[in-house]
Amino acid sequence: MINQVNQSNLSVPTSQVNQGQNIELYPGNWLYNAGVVGFLNVINATNISNFNVKYLFSKDGSIKGDLSIIFNNTIQHNGYTIPSFIRQYFIESGLIIKKDFNINLKNPNFDPIKDIWGTLFNVYYRGFFNADSNILYQPTNKGKILFVEFINFINNLFVYNNNNSKCNFCLNKGTQTYKNKFTSEHSKELGSNDENPKKSMPNAFWNNNKNTNGLNICDTCSFLILHQHLAFTNLSDNTKIFINAPSFELMYELNKLIKELSKIDYKSTKELLAMSVIEYSLKINAILGNWLLMNIEIVAIDKKNNIEFINIPYNVLRIISNKKIAALLSDIGEFKILNIVLNEKYSELVEIAYRIMRIALKSKRNENDNKFLQDTIFLDKNKGSNYNLLWFSNKILNLYALIKETIKIK
Repeated sequence: MINQVNQSNLSVPTSQVNQGQNIELYPGNWLYNAGVVGFLNVINATNISNFNVKYLFSKDGSIKGDLSIIFNNTIQHNGYTIPSFIRQYFIESGLIIKKDFNINLKNPNFDPIKDIWGTLFNVYYRGFFNADSNILYQPTNKGKILFVEFINFINNLFVYNNNNSKCNFCLNKGTQTYKNKFTSEHSKELGSNDENPKKSMPNAFWNNNKNTNGLNICDTCSFLILHQHLAFTNLSDNTKIFINAPSFELMYELNKLIKELSKIDYKSTKELLAMSVIEYSLKINAILGNWLLMNIEIVAIDKKNNIEFINIPYNVLRIISNKKIAALLSDIGEFKILNIVLNEKYSELVEIAYRIMRIALKSKRNENDNKFLQDTIFLDKNKGSNYNLLWFSNKILNLYALIKETIKIK
């Protein structure tokens, strides 16, 4: 049997938006935001002609636009008609999990949906769908074909009705047909235990109340949250990080940058966050608004699923996002200098600059001079010769002067 997706059901109804074509998504909690950014990453990787995710970004931080081309761009897969970005969702998930589970994406017989399904819904979203990929296209003991169940689920995306109960994530009355109580199936870090009070253990998320109904979640938000693992960047210590912000455009761009920056051996996630803001400030021809700078943070989840939130004070973000200062910090490229700025110990910049200048002007360096240079400067371009040292100290003094001008240091 071939079950085809009814494309008309994949649009937002006219009661929600204009002509059933446009969607509106607003930043919410970090889990939801990560899901939306992961969703945007999949759309971008699908590479649909005449469409760019940047068309969706609005100045108020939301996503507004027409997604019909995304859902109407379909492919045939194993006898089923599905949107091409659904297949890409599984391919992208495979790129994330192959490191741990050795999935061979280059195998000519590789089925991205079947081969990744079991891991995705056993490890990342345990229990959201039956994880047995061997019966993905066959009826189960309950008479259901797993993939048909999945297609029925995505049929209800961005469908709203005033008769539905309100979703606690998007605050809209989206269709609720599948897994509509937020549990550990949506997020093993944050979700509650099984919603059946007879099966579940007490969970502090619900104040140890086994009889609570928990949070409502619509099919659309469930689907978006199933993308959150695609928004995180994995670090060498098995920590995964996501930059959360009040704007989807800012989140999308910063998290793209942090994936590139993570290849460099940064000593802390705060340094990574700072450098992503610096690089983004150099990339755009605009000044980041105060409302954006005040709410940028890194969500870090370690291998034991402990969650930590790291942020940089607004005053510091305002400084490092200044285009001239960002350019100097990027050119200097030294962790020591960056951390002095992050810790707001600006007077130390002058002390370091003058000490480097004195060393550069000496005819002969002593042991303390060499140790100081070794502890302070790591890039050859900054310490190759006395001439380099003088230029380096001059850059530091220019940096201090710009900071002083920015924050009016007396």
